[in-house]
Amino acid sequence: MRISDATELFRARNSFTAAVRSTAFLAARPVRARTKALLWEAIRQAQFVPRSDSLLLRRTYPELESSLLAYFRRDVPRKFYRSYNESKHIVSWHNGSTTRFGYCRNENDVYQYQGAEFLFIGSMS
Repeated sequence: MRISDATELFRARNSFTAAVRSTAFLAARPVRARTKALLWEAIRQAQFVPRSDSLLLRRTYPELESSLLAYFRRDVPRKFYRSYNESKHIVSWHNGSTTRFGYCRNENDVYQYQGAEFLFIGSMS
């Protein structure tokens, strides 16, 4: 990743963070704001810690698809990550980090993540 790309990424994150701090923004869109904040925090963790893994969870796959994955596809420019595996929902970053999108509807769904180590796990219920 070039310095100009990193600068652009952090400028976008900072402008979003400033918007989130605005009470009007949070009052108007509390769930959307929290979802976007969760996404950008996972991106920040992945960028600052090379070869780390992060996990973003929603309760069901439809919720995952309509929120976190939709925001990722729309808001994160393609040049900021190396690849995105559509079938596994895993983003590979330029520094070797990965971010996995998943769901956890019931207790048995937890086992699909068993044995994995994650630097950051973000969840919205």
